[in-house]
Amino acid sequence: MKPTRILLFILFPALSSAAGLDSFFSDNPDLSGNIFVKEAIYEQAQAIAVERSWREETNEDLPNDVRKRLSSDGYEYALLGMRTLKSICKDSELMDVNNLTNKECVLIDNYKEK
Repeated sequence: MKPTRILLFILFPALSSAAGLDSFFSDNPDLSGNIFVKEAIYEQAQAIAVERSWREETNEDLPNDVRKRLSSDGYEYALLGMRTLKSICKDSELMDVNNLTNKECVLIDNYKEK
């Protein structure tokens, strides 16, 4: 195995864990400052975590597994949720279903992934 690969295996767990949803909202106060946007991000992140939990069939019960996923990798789930919300904001019917207004979609659309 090449030294670069070994280094990636050592670093990747440290880089990917410990960044929960709170970190995402701390890094993005404009999004967390709007309760509707914050709730939409949380709902999307949670839905993605539930879906992944079902796919991976863990031994954990669903609520505990989802909670663990959101606390350890919530930042990534929030990023995925933002991508979904950006798509939702392009369709007025989906905006209605998700209780999003143009004002909230402007905030979502202005978000730039870091």
